[in-house]
Amino acid sequence: MLVDESSVLIHCRSKYCDFPGKLFQCPEDFTARQIYDLRSVILQTTESVEDLRQSHEQRQVIICLGEHLVLGTTAYMKDILGGEDYGDCGGRPVYGFFGFVWKRRPGEREGYPVRIAKGFPSAESFASLVQTYVLPKWEMRYWEESRGAAYKEQVKFDRFSKLTAELLCGKPGPAGISETDLHANTEQTALKVYPGSLKETMLHQALKAAVRGVSVSCCTRFPSLNSAGRSAFMNVTCAGREEGRILLKRRKLKKRG
Repeated sequence: MLVDESSVLIHCRSKYCDFPGKLFQCPEDFTARQIYDLRSVILQTTESVEDLRQSHEQRQVIICLGEHLVLGTTAYMKDILGGEDYGDCGGRPVYGFFGFVWKRRPGEREGYPVRIAKGFPSAESFASLVQTYVLPKWEMRYWEESRGAAYKEQVKFDRFSKLTAELLCGKPGPAGISETDLHANTEQTALKVYPGSLKETMLHQALKAAVRGVSVSCCTRFPSLNSAGRSAFMNVTCAGREEGRILLKRRKLKKRG
């Protein structure tokens, strides 16, 4: 399944250049504020990233908090490319956030392609991001300013296999989550933590809400409840947890003029 007209959002290092203060690659129309805000959220997905190296897993991320929808993964390049281990000049294995971005079509109820809700970008699509945008700059000695990425990428999606199989067999989907369960509160007063076994269902319901323009964000396999509670995400699955929880967050007080 292909979905057209996405852009690219990447935050990683190359062999000689450390993480930039901005982003490695981003959509051509992003403002400085959008870059700053998204970078701060992306960095939260890299907490305890060493755990991913040991388990060879990836954190899948959905961010829909405005006019853009971001679908990405935080992982080591080796696990995305499925082969050679890439290290920087200091011998550190390289990880990063690699994602696709869609821009909301103004005036439309479903501002993003409906097909997005049927799956998540495929491993092949994420590998293509690294091969197209990172490896050609791998030997760079200095960061160069980029004009960004146009909305032209074709993204191949995997279907939610487990969920689809259950629906085809006439069985109900996993209990404990629905679209209305997803927290979509931009003031971030609560965080819904789902069992790891509901990862696929959480992503599916979040995407169904996102394509309708609902502000929602989620990340799979967060390292701990403590780190999830400090994050900007509304919904997460936590590594090693098999029960759901709701964590209340402090409401940010607005400054009086």
